Amino acid sequence: TLVAGNVYLDATVSGEEVDLGLIGRRPVATQKRLTTINLDYQLPMLKALSFNANMESTSDRIANAANTLFIPARSVFSIGTRYKAKIGRSSALLRFTVNNIFNTFGYSVGGSGFFIPNGSRRYTLALSGDF
Repeated sequence: TLVAGNVYLDATVSGEEVDLGLIGRRPVATQKRLTTINLDYQLPMLKALSFNANMESTSDRIANAANTLFIPARSVFSIGTRYKAKIGRSSALLRFTVNNIFNTFGYSVGGSGFFIPNGSRRYTLALSGDF
């Protein structure tokens, strides 16, 4: 299964403050492009096992009201696998994920201009079940 999406947004600000040069034409924390691609593959011979991959890519983002500071574009990749099983009469799901596999560093910016570092490479192993 492949799910992909792309958003292109050319957000602008207008008004007296822009006309006077007090603020820039682009709103803080906006990006022109956001692309997400998710792939999930289930093995035909073993339906309980599946693999997945994710890519999220963003263009430069505006980091201040004057539009003089930008957060650079970046792409983050993640991979994982999951296995569905029975434990007794209950269903269980074992999931292993590696987020940000290339350890890409970057920031996000909030609407009021605060910076948030993105997560570094991390590993997750989770077991969930219906009891």
